[in-house]
Amino acid sequence: ETVKGQDVESSSKLDPSAFFGMMADVVKQLPNVKVVATTLREVHTTNSHDWSAVAWIEGKTYQAPTCHLDVLDRVGGGDGFAAGFIYG
Repeated sequence: ETVKGQDVESSSKLDPSAFFGMMADVVKQLPNVKVVATTLREVHTTNSHDWSAVAWIEGKTYQAPTCHLDVLDRVGGGDGFAAGFIYG
């Protein structure tokens, strides 16, 4: 079953409210889920991004601070986030 994503174009891509709504939908459809997390990325140019992340963990929501990244190669950024999140 597919979970419809939120419209993030209507506001900043770093606005967590759209993602928390989507996470609530995931938990409704999959009630045994304990954690849902995603990165938030706003691309200014190829080499200039703002990044943050949000998570829903057993009913509580969390937002990471936003940081500016000078990007050399964006391939694997999401995988790196997932690996660090799972490890942590």
